[in-house]
Amino acid sequence: MAEPAPSIPTQDVSTSPEVEKPSGGFFSFFGKIVLILLILLLLAGGGVYVLAKQMPDLVQIPFLSQFLNPNPSPSPSSSPIPVPSPSVLAPSPISTPSASVTTQAATQSSSLSQTGLVQTLDITTNNKHYSLKAPNGWKLTQNTENYTSTSEIGNGQFTLIIRINEATEGVPCGFPDSPVKSSEMFPDVSSFTHNTFVEFKGSQNQIFRRVDITANPSAGKLFFAVCQKGSTTNDWFQPTDFGFVTYEIPYTEKLTAADLAALKTLDSMVASLQVK
Repeated sequence: MAEPAPSIPTQDVSTSPEVEKPSGGFFSFFGKIVLILLILLLLAGGGVYVLAKQMPDLVQIPFLSQFLNPNPSPSPSSSPIPVPSPSVLAPSPISTPSASVTTQAATQSSSLSQTGLVQTLDITTNNKHYSLKAPNGWKLTQNTENYTSTSEIGNGQFTLIIRINEATEGVPCGFPDSPVKSSEMFPDVSSFTHNTFVEFKGSQNQIFRRVDITANPSAGKLFFAVCQKGSTTNDWFQPTDFGFVTYEIPYTEKLTAADLAALKTLDSMVASLQVK
């Protein structure tokens, strides 16, 4: 009887251990690194954001301010500063104590009063007869020399002078509203032009303007002149209907309240002049 063939051992494939597959190598390792870095960046960004909320000063740091506030609103300091218009900067007009412009003169002319002019003085010169009112204590002196008749009414400090000289030609008075034109007789009219004045009315409807002439510190006097408006024109001239009228007051660099009151009294005296 033949012997059975020897059996060959077999292995159960279903129960054998699973063979390990090879890994991704370098790229698998790099992906892990990238993932870790992303997680760290997110954690860092969240931490900075929380710190910025708790510590607002961090926003002022340049590189953090762009991250935390990419669209910042303009700060008040960066907004344009409004520039005032020229009308606001325009300076206000300054009035001088010795004179006033036309609108101011009209106010002063309406306030002239002859309440203190209690005495009437008669003036007779070159066959002309006038009357004038003056305060108490003011005296009239008259003299004639070299065909010039001079009448002075004063109180020892302030003086009204009326001079008449038939041989003397008149001179024009120029103002902003009535400029003087150059002529052969008066090529340079600058000395006849007055930018400031005080206007007042006379007792016989004359219109006068008191202007500054000149100052003479060595003589200790200030001088003023009176111009008269033409009866039918806007031309102004000297002499007036009563002669060349001037004032003399003590010299001062700045007119005081007493000086202004005296000038107003002198204006009232001229306004009281009447032809007899």
